[in-house]
Amino acid sequence: MFRSLLGSLSFMIWLLMTISSVQAQNQPVLDTAGNTLEAGVQYYIRPAITDFGGAFTLILRNGACPYYVGQEFTYSTTSSQSSLSESIVPVISGPVPVIFTPFEEGETVIRESRDVKFVFSTLTVCPESTSWNLNGVDETTGRRLISTGEDDWQYPTGNYFRIKGTESEKVYTLEWCPAEVCPICKFACEDNHVGPSLIENGERLAALNGSFALPVRWLNGGEVDLGEMPTTMSNNIGSRFALGRKYEGENGDESFGALSKKAMELMGTFNFRDSIPYLKFMNVVTGFDAKLKKSARAFHALLDQVIDEHQKSNNYDHQQSDKRDLVDILLHLQKGGELGIYLTRESLIAILLNRFWS
Repeated sequence: MFRSLLGSLSFMIWLLMTISSVQAQNQPVLDTAGNTLEAGVQYYIRPAITDFGGAFTLILRNGACPYYVGQEFTYSTTSSQSSLSESIVPVISGPVPVIFTPFEEGETVIRESRDVKFVFSTLTVCPESTSWNLNGVDETTGRRLISTGEDDWQYPTGNYFRIKGTESEKVYTLEWCPAEVCPICKFACEDNHVGPSLIENGERLAALNGSFALPVRWLNGGEVDLGEMPTTMSNNIGSRFALGRKYEGENGDESFGALSKKAMELMGTFNFRDSIPYLKFMNVVTGFDAKLKKSARAFHALLDQVIDEHQKSNNYDHQQSDKRDLVDILLHLQKGGELGIYLTRESLIAILLNRFWS
């Protein structure tokens, strides 16, 4: 009887200790203000030790996609950064916040030692997503780098990391140990911490392992409210790549972004002529036809200006192939006749309009 009671008591003590241990491991992660980290909110990642680089950001490694996870230098510029700025892919400047997606569906609180997806909250011109994705091994150091993109495996372990608490309040480390994502996989979690950044060509790249786990803090960047930012960035990026630069309004003319916004609004407006042809006169009543013609004239005038500027500069035959924009390429084809047909100015404008609104 006594042995049975002692056994039951021992089991209860073990169970309570186990529950307490699990609860301690899964405590909510806190930001620098002492508030709980939440999904859907932007946070900046900053080292708790300032001697080991600045805030986390996107790094353009070797001037080509995809972007890599890295850190700002604590000083302003490097020679490699100035050379990379000439790349056709824009270099991200400044810290970039992340948002979290817990692996456990429906979870909104970010907890210690749980699988979490890190996503940089920004837009880039690279086709890959901005999700953190564990990359291959660096040949020189043997450390694994962290790039961006989606892991297409059945168990997307490359996209999930964990936040571990430390003895210091509101200071944490990062590790790659996605045991929830792949329960049948075996991970050497203690060896997969995110350590001090790997310095390559003047850039700080985030990498696993290293001499110690890099301690970090979380700075709340505010709830995600992109508003018009996706449209604005898309217009700016599209303008730079297709037209060579961002076209702002001059001499009372509207900017490319403003014209694009109006065009999108018109595309979302009900068109009686297309939907109910016998009521097409309503387009005149609502002013739709007048707005459509005005926007078309403004777009044509802007693209005429763009083509004129490119023709006057006469750079489209002399620039390096990776430095040309879409207008340069079209003018080169028009002059060389490689297509076997003559591209009129109206054809060029039609192609450019199709580039943005197809």
